[in-house]
Amino acid sequence: MPKHKVEEITLSEKAPSLELAFSKIASSMFNIVINTEDVNLTTTKTLIIRARDLKNLLFQFIKRIFDLANNELFVLSTVKQITIERISNEYMLDAVLIGDKMNENYKVKDIVKQITDRNITIREDRDGTLAQINVVVERRTEDEI
Repeated sequence: MPKHKVEEITLSEKAPSLELAFSKIASSMFNIVINTEDVNLTTTKTLIIRARDLKNLLFQFIKRIFDLANNELFVLSTVKQITIERISNEYMLDAVLIGDKMNENYKVKDIVKQITDRNITIREDRDGTLAQINVVVERRTEDEI
């Protein structure tokens, strides 16, 4: 049995808005596992998340999607709608995810093993928003794919 290479990588996305940066990070994570463009749009999931700051909000958002993938075999195609608001001293994220249930038609490339809270960055400036988070990935060999 081949030894898998496990590594921690940084997902980093730049976008015109905070919401779009969060959406692109979610898609980036699923693109590690499968080709998200091939995912059927058959399942809708709604997430509502509250967090004390934007870094924690990003971590909770990606972790919740990761949990959906592991517990319900949900594979993301796109984040259809996402809003992030500041309500008193918290941030609230409301997102609609579109995807499918994992099945044999989807070719698994690599496996995301863990979402970490290291290296989380949210930087907003006049050019847009940079968001990044680290994930632990198990690289599969070509003959396993």
